[in-house]
Amino acid sequence: EIKLHGDYSIVPFQYNPILKYINTFSFVYSIFYAIILIVACSTIANTMIMVVYERTKEIGMMKAMGLNNLSVAGLLTLEAGIIGFVGSFMGTVIGGILSYWLKYQGIDMSMMSSSTSADMPYGPIIYFSPTPMIIITGFLFGLLAAIIVALLPITRITKLEPAKALRTV
Repeated sequence: EIKLHGDYSIVPFQYNPILKYINTFSFVYSIFYAIILIVACSTIANTMIMVVYERTKEIGMMKAMGLNNLSVAGLLTLEAGIIGFVGSFMGTVIGGILSYWLKYQGIDMSMMSSSTSADMPYGPIIYFSPTPMIIITGFLFGLLAAIIVALLPITRITKLEPAKALRTV
């Protein structure tokens, strides 16, 4: 740190407290993202389990009429893909609109911090910087997660014998 005239000083770009602050928040955000991912995957898995459970008789009928396991798995995977597509599309539209709004509006962090903005090397308002690539990646990740999570109930239902499936309630 180099002291200049008055209250001014020059600090290196990689000022240690700033990097520590950024690394801490990156870790906290990673935990937050992991929790969101677990909740989303659990919701998708629950939806697909309910779809398979409600249609067990119908799937048993299709298998009894000669539809092979691969075709049943394909139909259910297509259904999971459609559910994932609709959910990802809605999330992308809402998230994209919110992100672009926050790009210009920003989030005022001055209310959340007891320290003054002079302690931090940035202003009290944090602005988002969404890119089309981030938004497309979010969409594709949601779609892929829906299909992958749906594979467990799909695998289970394809192993079910048609006669047993037809006897279910």
